[in-house]
Amino acid sequence: MSKITKILSYVFFLMLVSGMVGCKSDPEPKSEPKPEKEQVVTQKKTEDQVRAEKLFGEVMKARKEALSVHADKAYPNEFKKADSSFISARAVYSNNDLEWAKSLEKAVYDNQPAENTDFALVAEKLQKALLQYKTLTNRVHIADAKSDIDEHDLSAYDAETYKKAEALLPKIAQNYNTDTQKAYDLSVEVLGYYEKVRNAGYEFLMGDAKKKAEAARKRCDAIKASISMERPYNKAVLTYRSAGIAVRNKKFKKAYTGYIKSADDFDKIYEIVKAKREAALEAMEKAKERQTASSELAKDADAEAPLPETVEGFSDEPIDPEQLKAADEKTVKEIAPQKSKDSAETPAVTSEPDNKKEAQNDAQAAEKEGEKE
Repeated sequence: MSKITKILSYVFFLMLVSGMVGCKSDPEPKSEPKPEKEQVVTQKKTEDQVRAEKLFGEVMKARKEALSVHADKAYPNEFKKADSSFISARAVYSNNDLEWAKSLEKAVYDNQPAENTDFALVAEKLQKALLQYKTLTNRVHIADAKSDIDEHDLSAYDAETYKKAEALLPKIAQNYNTDTQKAYDLSVEVLGYYEKVRNAGYEFLMGDAKKKAEAARKRCDAIKASISMERPYNKAVLTYRSAGIAVRNKKFKKAYTGYIKSADDFDKIYEIVKAKREAALEAMEKAKERQTASSELAKDADAEAPLPETVEGFSDEPIDPEQLKAADEKTVKEIAPQKSKDSAETPAVTSEPDNKKEAQNDAQAAEKEGEKE
């Protein structure tokens, strides 16, 4: 290879290398490191705080239940004291935010607790309010059970238990402000005694109520009331069956009231169906009387103007249409010559309605003659 050729080859190689370097892409810029997220440190709730926040919900539920049985009206002063206990707890929780504290319908999550809140004290006050509301609810139920027992003379069915309830009843009010736990425990015990007495009484009365319902249902069945008044009858049956379920669940008052109601419903259905049946029978009897009277008129008319002997009467034998047509034509020919003569003496009787009309005309004419005389 000549020297010139080597030089040219070297130049060409340099040009090729420089072109390849020029085509190479620019290096990507290095990305800046992302700042680390700040970790939010949440303070762990104490055991007292968790308990207090749970009690908030329980107290609100107990208060709502007490209001549903009108404890605020039955025991207004005691209910205000329970509200005061609740407000006091909320005030401590919110660092004396009295506006929020007195808004008893607002839940605990509507407001954040104040710093350094004494959750143990909050829980203590909430527990007191909770027991006070529950005690008042029980007192309403106690008053209802006692009234029911006294009204229906049920105390004799468990006299010993009734005496226990009567002895403990005053102690509930005595401990309401000083020892709320004791007052609540007493209310549970006394309510249990009264419920036991009431159940014993209604268990006895329930037997007679069931017999009464069964007898009323049988009366309905005897006149097919289940057909003529299907929906009311089925409703009464459902009430009767519900009472049976209450018996199996030892809910004897509910069973008693169910049997009494079904008996009353069956009695009402029976009276309605009975009245309809009597009205229908009366209408049928009147129709029968009208039919008899019409037949008598027809007989009288036949006696006064009998049909010719050649005219056939009613027969149970099959009718031949051709014979009937021939007989009709023959009868017309025989009667036609005498029509004018007979009509002058006796009016023709063609049907029962005409007989009725003539009888009415005769009666009116007789009345007019009587007036003239």
